[in-house]
Amino acid sequence: MLLAVLGPGAGGAAPGPEPDRPAAPLQEKRERLQELKRELARERAKAEAAAEKGRSIAQEIQGIDRQIADRTREIRALEAKLRKHTADIARLGREIKSAEATLGRTRGLLKRRLRALYKQGGLAPVRLLLTAEDGAAAGRRAKYLTAIAHEDRRLVHSYSRLVAELGQKRTTLEQAQAALAENQETLKAKRQQIVAEKEQRKSLLARVQAERRTHLATARDLERAARELQALVARLQREEAATRRAARPAPPAAGARATPAAPGNGEEALFARLRGRLPWPTVGSVAVPFGRHEHPRYGTVTFTKGIGINAREGRDIVAVHEGTVLYADWFKGFGRLVIIDHGAGYYTLYANAAELLVAVGDRVAQGQPIGRVGAAGSDGSSQVYFELRHKGKPQDPVAWLVPR
Repeated sequence: MLLAVLGPGAGGAAPGPEPDRPAAPLQEKRERLQELKRELARERAKAEAAAEKGRSIAQEIQGIDRQIADRTREIRALEAKLRKHTADIARLGREIKSAEATLGRTRGLLKRRLRALYKQGGLAPVRLLLTAEDGAAAGRRAKYLTAIAHEDRRLVHSYSRLVAELGQKRTTLEQAQAALAENQETLKAKRQQIVAEKEQRKSLLARVQAERRTHLATARDLERAARELQALVARLQREEAATRRAARPAPPAAGARATPAAPGNGEEALFARLRGRLPWPTVGSVAVPFGRHEHPRYGTVTFTKGIGINAREGRDIVAVHEGTVLYADWFKGFGRLVIIDHGAGYYTLYANAAELLVAVGDRVAQGQPIGRVGAAGSDGSSQVYFELRHKGKPQDPVAWLVPR
């Protein structure tokens, strides 16, 4: 994008002298122009490449931010699971310890009971019943023996249940410990992913910042070129005015008939009637509109004083109206540049030409080729930059050109 930071200047004037140029051999001058052209093309290519990468890098950073947020949520969920597994393991440990203590007591009771039965022999219950004094005593002893047998069965059943529960609790404990170890490994991997993604984001941000610095430097260079162009236009206008004053005839002698005044507001009004009727400087579409532009990623604001027209390389660039060529040469930041004075303070500027077909002082007609569209840029497009000014103030060129 070419930037023009041009303030109001003087009105239009007659053609002035050709601006001073360094005296150098033609071949040396051509080589220098070619080198400057290559340098400008490289800078444009870098700026265009940075702009193309901007959106994809921003989207990539947003994607990384989403991944980091997802990983963070996963880590929080894993940490909650780890806390639950840790609590479960601690609870199971307490339950196993209590079950082992109960099992130990039950085992002790069973051992003592079995030892007593062994000492009494297998016929002990029968002897106990036969030695009863009477039937009532035998009944009571039978009742006691039944209760004892029931308690023995309960102890055996309780012991078996405790053994089974203890085995299940130990299996559950092993599973919880395995899940805890697995979650710990997963958590470690997730944290490592976040570290790697943050490093990737940091690297991308560094690239964006570097590209932003490049973009700002390019913008400053273009603004500097625009200021230099403004100084050139102002100088040309001063030279035009000086030439007109020098060519103005002396005042008539007393009694002589006055010479008619030079065209002024009438000529300006005549050109103003051409608004919306001027031909386009080349065949193509508007790629860079007139006015204020804010960079979508860097937030930098620039103001384009003209329009950029995408056109096929080698196509003719024509004068939109008749006038006199004030400048036709290479200009830093604008490539090969032509400035045409149309009178009444109206000027048009045509930049980025690959070849100039006119020279300073030439009188050109409307539609006359004055140059050819330059080589394609890094994005595969070639572009002509066009401005229209009135008394140094930039106008929106589209409002002056034939509607499409």
